[in-house]
Amino acid sequence: MNIRLLVAPFLVLTSLSASAADIAREVVTSSDRSDGYAEFSFMLGTGREPLIGFNGKNSIEESDDQINFLNLGLDARFRYKDVFIELVEDSFSNITLGYIVSTSNSGSLELIGTNVFDIVERDEIPGLESINDRDGDFNLGFRSSTYRGDSVFQFELMADVSNAHEGVIGAVHVGRQKQIRNWNLHGLLGARLFSDKVADYYMGVSPDEATADIPEYRAKAGVLPSIQVGATLPLSEKWIFETQVQYTHLPDSISDSPLAQGDAIYAAQVGVSYVFGGR
Repeated sequence: MNIRLLVAPFLVLTSLSASAADIAREVVTSSDRSDGYAEFSFMLGTGREPLIGFNGKNSIEESDDQINFLNLGLDARFRYKDVFIELVEDSFSNITLGYIVSTSNSGSLELIGTNVFDIVERDEIPGLESINDRDGDFNLGFRSSTYRGDSVFQFELMADVSNAHEGVIGAVHVGRQKQIRNWNLHGLLGARLFSDKVADYYMGVSPDEATADIPEYRAKAGVLPSIQVGATLPLSEKWIFETQVQYTHLPDSISDSPLAQGDAIYAAQVGVSYVFGGR
């Protein structure tokens, strides 16, 4: 069962004072930044993710193919005093737990714990039987957010504490939203850094795993620049129309891996959301 659906009832009970959220949600929501809501989305989309084992493809040859999908997602946030939990469908992180160190109208500083990667299994893909499973991670660190009018600046720095890759993950993003009539337009520009240990754990091929077709490969640190643009339109008090496009460029240290079939990740999707609680 999807863990997001298990925690959803606890996320809609309370709407308390505001604090920063993951920037992927900050630039989409209205300026009140409510801390008690749950939003179920129904999205149709198409995209491409050329990382073998991350995209659900059953063969190496298919890994660069277009992916068409129906996504039933959940975004939610709950805060009790200085402790919060959030789920953001469009973020790298899946479920984030946090503690608010300081907050004001101009920004906030939070201690956070989150997983960025889930378990990656490739040994059932023909030709990759020698590749061992990669464990999911759990990272601890901090997140700093600053507001300037309609813009949000956010910085994250985290280290794995789960003994999976034991690497460091950082991110810097700037987002902006603009209201035109009933439309809320938003843009998000940023970059995410994976250290040597992170890149090599998920995209490297060890000597023991190498075969004649899959050579040994050591992945190095890389920066993934990304851009997202989108728009939302309220259809009623609870129903919202949403559309967005996302693009991420993979560095050579990742795209040159025999476990990758390209250097770009992108997705375009359109759909509706139903909101419980504040937004």
